[in-house]
Amino acid sequence: MFVGDFLPVMHYIINNDLTNKIELVKVSGSNKNLKVLVWPTYFLFSKHTVNEEFVDKFDNVLKKMIDDGTYKRIHDKYNAIYGSAQSASSVPASSNVLDE
Repeated sequence: MFVGDFLPVMHYIINNDLTNKIELVKVSGSNKNLKVLVWPTYFLFSKHTVNEEFVDKFDNVLKKMIDDGTYKRIHDKYNAIYGSAQSASSVPASSNVLDE
């Protein structure tokens, strides 16, 4: 058994030709994938190798991507390819994304 983040795991499975060797667990009586955990994702940068200016630029670009819908479009593209049940509409408003 293996538990992992859906999109990167599915990417790995498909790119390594493992789709016929692995079966996803489904919700009983349903065709939906069983979701075991849902948690936020954080970006972390080393204070020793990444300067604060880069982190600020990254933060601003990510907020703009969420605001203008780019993040959702990218998520939905890969969600469609790999069949995830999670929606990018659950992404928090940009004012809260990196301020937590």
